[in-house]
Amino acid sequence: MRVVFFSGSGLSADSGIPTFRGRSGLYANIDPVEVLSDRTFRRDPGQVHAFLDGFRESLKAYAPNPAHALIRRWQQRHPETMVITMNIDDMLERAGCVDVVHLHGEVRRMESVGEPGLLVDIGYRRYWSGDVGQEPSAVIEIRGNRHDVSGYQFRCPLTRSLFRPDVVLFGELAPKYQTLWSVLNDLTEDDVFVSIGASGQVIPVGRISTMLPCFKILNNLEWVAEASNGDWDKEILAPAAGAADEIEALLEQRLEAGRRR
Repeated sequence: MRVVFFSGSGLSADSGIPTFRGRSGLYANIDPVEVLSDRTFRRDPGQVHAFLDGFRESLKAYAPNPAHALIRRWQQRHPETMVITMNIDDMLERAGCVDVVHLHGEVRRMESVGEPGLLVDIGYRRYWSGDVGQEPSAVIEIRGNRHDVSGYQFRCPLTRSLFRPDVVLFGELAPKYQTLWSVLNDLTEDDVFVSIGASGQVIPVGRISTMLPCFKILNNLEWVAEASNGDWDKEILAPAAGAADEIEALLEQRLEAGRRR
């Protein structure tokens, strides 16, 4: 039995991280398609950086919750488990998960504009601007040579270009979606797909569930049409942290049933 955990911002909401959508979400007072688009980044990169710098900096105040811990426990016991998330935070990694597929990128990582693929992790520091003494500092290794990069708006050692957050902006392609479709296409009736905290507004998990041959579990805080209108074997309407034990019990039941066959 192979388990695929698929998650959205509801997974991290129980850690205190605000969701992006909704009345109190991070997008509540902005037009995200305007503020976080590729077009805005080309015209006014500081606007994009200001939003994502603030989000990155805020992450140091949070910690993984029991739902993150569930995913880590299951992955450690069953290394074939796949962990796929739309989240750009690092809560899954901090919980101990490995090989997490971040469909929309990782906000801690910065990518060279002039040398795509050249990445540096700046932790929870801001990149564009901030207080004196809080500048980012990191080391990049390129072809065996180490390059120190530090200071706000640090430059690429190869091209002297600025860096950008390694996240998918509105208007950009999300190349790791191909990984998601490939994993879903490989699922069989013996497997389990678990969706936690995904509203279905970005990736239509409800519609996806109707196409999968496996056992399917949905966990959201409340009923959401784009997610709930699917073909779920079990739907748990509860906070992710509160649903973790029930999800784990369902997985254990499926595993045991498979062994008896």
